[in-house]
Amino acid sequence: MADNKLCPKCGSLLIEDANEELIFDESGNMTLDAFLALVCTKKCGFYERI
Repeated sequence: MADNKLCPKCGSLLIEDANEELIFDESGNMTLDAFLALVCTKKCGFYERI
């Protein structure tokens, strides 16, 4: 786990969490990409894949 890593957008603490992205291709197919990430505790939208 990160030791007191701070969010570059808002300065809040980052914590390890699961995150996901939905990806749609040109033909309409959907892929769910799930991964571990450092996520901002103030939910400003910043995340960094681990």
